Amino acid sequence: MTKQVLSHRDLKKAETRSHLVLMAHELFMKHGVSEIGMRKLAQVSGLGLGTYYNYFKTKDEIVFAISGELFSKAFKKKLKPKEGSSVDENLTAIVLGILKSLNKDSEIILQLVQIISNPNHYLDKSSEGRKFTEKFVESYSSMILDILPRESVRSDSSQVDFGRLCWHQLMIFIYMWFMDSSKGHKSTKVFIENTHKVLCYGIVK
Repeated sequence: MTKQVLSHRDLKKAETRSHLVLMAHELFMKHGVSEIGMRKLAQVSGLGLGTYYNYFKTKDEIVFAISGELFSKAFKKKLKPKEGSSVDENLTAIVLGILKSLNKDSEIILQLVQIISNPNHYLDKSSEGRKFTEKFVESYSSMILDILPRESVRSDSSQVDFGRLCWHQLMIFIYMWFMDSSKGHKSTKVFIENTHKVLCYGIVK
């Protein structure tokens, strides 16, 4: 396979985009996502609003871009299955590891959970929402499938459907985690544990 070589212009554009994502992340963390609009983002970056729109057309696109970096880091910290642990315990450990990694960016991630269900984000194959979802549905479902017995999900089409199910579950887990006021997120932890028991063994008695 021939390795694609980016032109100087493309490299410069990628560097600028990364810088804009970093600056937006810092602003959102400092002032809150709802308090910062596109005009402010462009102003702080030193770009005109029209030029900024060449990189991101909406604030939702920026949230997807920031979340993409946060999820990439969280998924790299994937926990290895513990010897002697059950399948459902290992699945729960993976999810809790991801949630804890996202903890400090709760407002951005909650914003992601709110906008991710909007179908308009997936109409264009090159859209931030489409790229984000396709990448991380595959990554997350692979993590889960690595834990499950091989015979659990037999066909490729079943794996695709199962991957989407797992992804939707993760979005629910994330929302519950950051809205949970119980000590140590106990309520959410119990829900995650029971969800994985049902997934692995059927109805929990």
